[in-house]
Amino acid sequence: MATATPYPNVHQIEEIFHDRDNPTVFNKFLAEPLDAVVVGQEFNLGGHYKTIEAFHEAIYGRITRSLDLDTMRLSVVRVIGGGNSPWAAVETLCTATGKNGKPYHHEWVDLVRFNSEGKIVQIKEFCDTSHNHNHVEANERKGSEDK
Repeated sequence: MATATPYPNVHQIEEIFHDRDNPTVFNKFLAEPLDAVVVGQEFNLGGHYKTIEAFHEAIYGRITRSLDLDTMRLSVVRVIGGGNSPWAAVETLCTATGKNGKPYHHEWVDLVRFNSEGKIVQIKEFCDTSHNHNHVEANERKGSEDK
């Protein structure tokens, strides 16, 4: 028998992050103000973001502009936490083809904290910074060369 928990459970968190690549849907689960950190020293996408718009434009705007979106597949690998804890770790995998024709295979972990309304108030993203940096830079260079 299932019991109610104060925070989203593993299944609910999987559903939330299944739509991570769709800001229109995912943003509904983010609280304002948002405390979002993308970890990475000297990483062109790293930083500390205080609004949903700044977070998505800095991170997903640049990454998605470098991908053939028809090839993009996102999957939640695992969720640890949630339910009785406001904290959860979410491991995610994204595969796609870059606009330069090269494969994009990226795995990352988000450490998130939910509020009592089930919205994410804090997110800290640990990703392969070198891979993302090189991918975005290569595709942005290709885009400027095509003009």
